[in-house]
Amino acid sequence: MILFIGSNPSVRSVNTDAFDLSTRSGRILASWIRDIEAPVRFLNISDIPTPNNRPLTKTEITAALPSLKGKIESLNPTHIVALGKVATRALTTLNLRFYAMEHPSGMNRKLNDKLFVTHMLAEFKQYVKK
Repeated sequence: MILFIGSNPSVRSVNTDAFDLSTRSGRILASWIRDIEAPVRFLNISDIPTPNNRPLTKTEITAALPSLKGKIESLNPTHIVALGKVATRALTTLNLRFYAMEHPSGMNRKLNDKLFVTHMLAEFKQYVKK
């Protein structure tokens, strides 16, 4: 099972305990992983939206880590994927092996570069084959 971890739900999310595939970011992520044949699950570091969708603070990340660690251990994924800098920071703190991807946010200018996205997705697919 591949576990994708985002930072926290957006204020428009209907699903606060997992990455919401109905949002714009969720639809981008769904398009990235549509060819993946392994089961996938989605979690957020925190289940609480932040005002104006601001990134989680270091204090908020630290407070959420015990719960996140427990959820990861109970799911026992074969692969973990961090979606964005905040998730990467949290998983690094937990000393877990993971693949860091860009967050599929529509605000992420790197995603306008088709060559960058193609390369990132190719690396991701190599990671999940291991």
